[in-house]
Amino acid sequence: EIKRALEAIDRPLRRLQISVRFEDASDRQRTNIGAGGTISSDGSRIDVTAQDSRRSSDERVDQRLQVLEGSRAVIFTGQSRPLRAPDGVFIQELATGFEVTPRLAGGGVLLEIAPQRESPGAQPGSVQGQRVATTITTRLGEWVEIGGTASAAARDERGLASSSQRRAGESRRVWLKVEELAN
Repeated sequence: EIKRALEAIDRPLRRLQISVRFEDASDRQRTNIGAGGTISSDGSRIDVTAQDSRRSSDERVDQRLQVLEGSRAVIFTGQSRPLRAPDGVFIQELATGFEVTPRLAGGGVLLEIAPQRESPGAQPGSVQGQRVATTITTRLGEWVEIGGTASAAARDERGLASSSQRRAGESRRVWLKVEELAN
């Protein structure tokens, strides 16, 4: 009985591949219509202008990493920007991300997800603040959306002989997929 119990608990940890997908989309639209004119002793003149523009962009970034079952993986995304200082210019790194710990359960996977943030001037990988985590369950090999943001703005202006409309929308979605790898 002891041998069977040991065989049940003494098994090698399984290797997992975590895929992370960041999807960014933006859409901007602008429409302007205007009319103007002059009337003088030389005659009259009318000017009509119209402008319509639209700009869309989509970006998708995929990252993959391997972990052992029950091990933590940290995924960061961020930006670098130059900052002027009295002694020159230096690059400031700003990063946010999350920590994920996958645990296999039956045919699915249990994911513990905790947000992470690096603050300027901190050592890489150091985290400040309290720990908040959420747990989700999904199937192996299936994409699951774990977060996202969306924003939209609209502006309408109308005058006696003019009209202007501006629309803008942005969204960012974060997806996660866990697959088991052969040992």
